[in-house]
Amino acid sequence: MSSESEKKEGSGIWPVVGGLSPVLIVGAIFGGVWIWPHVHGATPAQLMAESFPTSPKQIARDLPSTESDSTSARVKFKIGTAGEYERADLTWSSSNADGPSSMRLRVEHGEHEGADAMTGISRHFHLQDGRHRWGPVTIRCDADGELRYEIDPQVDGKPNPRFARQVEAAKEVVLNAAFNVPMKVSDRDIADLLGSGYPLADVGKLDLSMPLETAMTAVPTRFPAAVRTGSSGFYIPLDHPIVYRVEMKWSNRQGGRFDTFRLSTTSAYGPSHAALEACLEKKAGPPRVTVTDYAAGRKSYRFPFGANAFTLELDESSMSIEAVVLPVDPAAFAALFQALDGCRDIAEGGMRTK
Repeated sequence: MSSESEKKEGSGIWPVVGGLSPVLIVGAIFGGVWIWPHVHGATPAQLMAESFPTSPKQIARDLPSTESDSTSARVKFKIGTAGEYERADLTWSSSNADGPSSMRLRVEHGEHEGADAMTGISRHFHLQDGRHRWGPVTIRCDADGELRYEIDPQVDGKPNPRFARQVEAAKEVVLNAAFNVPMKVSDRDIADLLGSGYPLADVGKLDLSMPLETAMTAVPTRFPAAVRTGSSGFYIPLDHPIVYRVEMKWSNRQGGRFDTFRLSTTSAYGPSHAALEACLEKKAGPPRVTVTDYAAGRKSYRFPFGANAFTLELDESSMSIEAVVLPVDPAAFAALFQALDGCRDIAEGGMRTK
């Protein structure tokens, strides 16, 4: 909240901004009233220091030049402290008041190029079309540089148990990307809470011998961002520019064993598949090549892992796995993930900028 001295300081026509030489700030006249820029607005560091959960009313009490109602707050940035960004709009969900379910950094006049913001957010995520989405979490960077997060307070129709922690982590990531404000959250926090992806080597070491009953607890304990798929499997996010998740399933019966896994690719796969094939050949040996469309010059490449335990097949548009022997050989599984991890910098766009 602005002090009385702050109010007096901003009443003149020659205010000093950020310790610079006095400058004339030109306002606009609406009905005879001068509307001044946000001389006493908040700084990005002040917004970063706000601890969630909190309420719109509390944000307005804590930060200068902040407007609020029952479900939203508009934080106006102090002139000269936030670059092209004019304000942050925060919205609370009626179903969960443990912090704002969304925050959007608005660009002044919509004239920002967005390159700096894209680079900043790419330190943390492999973006697809400017967006990262995992479970209840969405992080976006628009072409004009506007940044936002959205956290769903509900998961599978039930309250999201990690909502407050995800909101805090998302706030820090977005403000760090826009303003390079130091974060408290770690890389592992960002992976666990926001699904930025786990190292492939870690996923490749998962104990495949555990039965279904053990896996249902062990997998989300080791990889908290894992999302349930069906009643006997998980999606696990991967830190890779081409392969963004692995689906792992156990046989749905008492003592069921691990028997299926699938890899899902990003939009970088198409323009990068030829480079990926060449890289995998160096890591895993020559593939078996099959002509799939002679006239178009299309081929598929099948890489065997283990003693023909399974094969990884690549063509122009997709990547698939065919199991030859069950249960899946843990050594072959680990070898596949090591090979893919060794090819993570060949994607068009490359690795994350971190």
